[in-house]
Amino acid sequence: MPKLDWMIKQGIINIGDKICVISHPNEVATIVDYKHVEYNGEIMSLNAFGCKVTGWVAIQSYALMRRVNEKKTLSQLREEKMKELGMIK
Repeated sequence: MPKLDWMIKQGIINIGDKICVISHPNEVATIVDYKHVEYNGEIMSLNAFGCKVTGWVAIQSYALMRRVNEKKTLSQLREEKMKELGMIK
C-alpha cells in the first residue's frame, strides 16, 4: 500500500496537518515531511509516534491514526483515493 509520501503528493494529507492515534486523541503530532512527524518537540517517524503514544512495540499506523477532528483513519482516506484513481476496486 502507498505510504505517507504518496498520500501527501495526492493531497490526501498535508504537511502541517495534525494527527493522533484513535485511542489517544489528546496526543497530537504534526506532519513535517514525507516521512516524519513532530511530537512534543521531537521529530520521528509516524510509526515511532504511534508506538511512543501507545507504549506498544509495533502499531498499524494507517489503520489506527486519523487527522485531528476527522473520523476517517489514514487507511480509509488512502483507500478512498486509491479507488478514485482505479488502483483498487
